[in-house]
Amino acid sequence: MNVPGGSMVTMNNTAQGGPVGSAPMINQAAARHQQDQEAERRLNTYIFDYLCRSHHYDLARSFAQLCPINTATGKPKSNGFDDSMDGDSKEDVKRPENLPYPNVPPHASQNAFLYDWWCQFWDIFGAARNRSGNNIPSSNTEQYLNHNMVSTSVVARHHDIGD
Repeated sequence: MNVPGGSMVTMNNTAQGGPVGSAPMINQAAARHQQDQEAERRLNTYIFDYLCRSHHYDLARSFAQLCPINTATGKPKSNGFDDSMDGDSKEDVKRPENLPYPNVPPHASQNAFLYDWWCQFWDIFGAARNRSGNNIPSSNTEQYLNHNMVSTSVVARHHDIGD
């Protein structure tokens, strides 16, 4: 197609020898790489948070020097509220002044979010592997697992049928 100025209009620069859509594929790969790096940085931040909440300050400092983490500016507010009237907690008294705070959302537990997540994962993982021969769930975890397995299989069958 000719346009003013004598240029040929092409789709995604195919006149330059590249396949149709090559530029977006490169951009998608770069975007995916950036997403992977940010996911790793978030995981590192939660590991750092766990180390700090577990009072492993020297290990946390070394970890932060070796791995990229997201840090908060200043001391985060507990549970998202201004706690300027509260005195320092026992953890803050022991915490070195030059150790940065991780930039993680407020978590209602005294434990690190990663630790709480791990405990839930481990319970469900164990329930999935240590199933008894009867159909009576022996714990809340097994009840949760059974409920989700039934829900998932119903959705999968519904999808396979094509309804």
